[in-house]
Amino acid sequence: MNPHTKVVQQWNKFFVISCLVAIFVDPLFFFVLAARADHKCLVFDWSVATAISIVRSATDFIYFLHMLLQFRLAYVAPESRVISAGDLVDQPKKIALHYLRGYFLLDLFVVLPLPQGVN
Repeated sequence: MNPHTKVVQQWNKFFVISCLVAIFVDPLFFFVLAARADHKCLVFDWSVATAISIVRSATDFIYFLHMLLQFRLAYVAPESRVISAGDLVDQPKKIALHYLRGYFLLDLFVVLPLPQGVN
């Protein structure tokens, strides 16, 4: 896929918004514990935990779809940037290897459901 197409550009905007939602949802996991004044103890608020986990899981799923897209999204060859504006590499095997050598491990760590697992 050409990264300059309108569909890919719209997906990137949607993906950035999804990442922003995830950033603002993560601190809400601190509000799963509620203080009960009558018993002077902390309780686990399951309704808040469920709602936050659902929203965070949805953003993780969108991130996973973005990872799948990276396996088919063409990229500009680094060696061609010196001479011209750059040639797009559109061979699936080269694209996959480029992504696996690049940001795949970081993306895999990001998409792990760590906050939801703490619940």
